[in-house]
Amino acid sequence: AVRRGLLRMLDALQPGDRVALVTYADQAAVAIAEADAVEDREALEAAIEGLLARGATNLYDGLYTAFGLAERWRTPGRQSRVVLLSDGVATAGLEQPARLKALAEAYARLGVGITTIGVGTDFDVDTMRELSEVGAGNFYFLDDPAAVEEVFVDEVATFLVPVALDVEIDVQVGQGYLLRGAYGTNAWEGGLRAGRADIPSLFLAGRQQAAAPIEDGRRGGGGGIIVELMPLRDQSGVRERELVGTVSMTWTDPMTGDRLEQSTRIISPHAAGELPEQGFFTNATVEKGFVMLNLLVGFQLASQLAYDADVGTAIGVLDALRMEVRRWLQGNPDPDIEDDLRYVDLFISVLQRQQSQTPVSRPPEPWPVD
Repeated sequence: AVRRGLLRMLDALQPGDRVALVTYADQAAVAIAEADAVEDREALEAAIEGLLARGATNLYDGLYTAFGLAERWRTPGRQSRVVLLSDGVATAGLEQPARLKALAEAYARLGVGITTIGVGTDFDVDTMRELSEVGAGNFYFLDDPAAVEEVFVDEVATFLVPVALDVEIDVQVGQGYLLRGAYGTNAWEGGLRAGRADIPSLFLAGRQQAAAPIEDGRRGGGGGIIVELMPLRDQSGVRERELVGTVSMTWTDPMTGDRLEQSTRIISPHAAGELPEQGFFTNATVEKGFVMLNLLVGFQLASQLAYDADVGTAIGVLDALRMEVRRWLQGNPDPDIEDDLRYVDLFISVLQRQQSQTPVSRPPEPWPVD
C-alpha cells in the first residue's frame, strides 16, 4: 500500500518538481539522489517498486541523510520538504527522541520542513508527532492500509506547501473571563488572562468543508485550536462585560516573505456569565467546535476514571455524553461528529467488556483458624 501511495503521489507532482528517495534500516541509503518528477518518472517508479522492509530502524541516519539532500537542492522561491514514512520505532543509531527533535528543528530554521506519516499501529506516535510540530509540517496517523493511498493522492497538494509560516497566535481574555485551557496544540503557553501559541507552519486541510462526506480510509478534516474560557463569579467592576477577548495573529507569507498580522475583538451579545440555556454560537462552525470540545473532555475524563479503576463511572460519563451528542445530531447532521460518536460507542464497548471481566473480591474468611 505504501508503494502504491508513493507511485500515485508522483501523478500529482509537476514538471520541475524534484524528488529524492532515501531508505533506512541499519543505516541510511540513497536510492535516488535527485530526479525530476516527470522526466525521470521511470527511474523513480523502479526505485519505489524496489522498496522492502528490513530489520533495524536507524531513524536518525535516515532523517539526517534526507535533510542533507533537501538542503543541497534547495533553491529560493521553492519549498523543500522531507516526507518521513515509518511503521516502527528507532532501534539503531541515535535513538533518543530529543536528538531527532533537535535535528528537525535545526533544518526547519534553514527552511527545510518535515511531514511525518506513521503507518500501522507499532510506530512511535509521540516522536512522529513532535518531529512534525517542531519541523514545520503535518503528522498523519494511518492505521488503515486504504488510507495510505488516500493521503498521498488527496493531501499531496496541501501537505507539501504551507499557507503560513512562523505563525504567532496571541489571546487576551476580557475582564469578565478566565482562560481555563487550550486544546488542539502542544505549543500553547499562558496563564489565566492570556496565552499564546507559536506554530512553525499552517497547511490547508484535505477537506475544505465540514459537510464533505467521510469516505473509506482516513477522515482528514484538518485541525483547529479551541480556547476554553470561564466567566468570573464576581462581575462587579467589569467594564466591558460583552468583550470575550482579543485574538491576534502574525505570520509570514511563504511566497513573498512578507510579515502579516490580523487582530479581532470577540464580542458577545450576552454579558459574561449570562448565556442562555441553549448557549450562543456565532455560526455553525463554532457550535461544532463546542461539541468537539465536550467529546474530547469526555474522552479524557472517562480515560482517567477507567485508569483509576472506576469503570462504572467512566461508562456513565460516556453514556450521558452519547445521549446529548445524539440529540444534537438530530438537528445538526454532521459526518465528523457522527464519526466521533462511533468511537464513543467503541470506547463504551471496551469498558463494558473490562467491567464484565473484573473479578469479584473474595470475601474474608469468617473463621480463619477453623
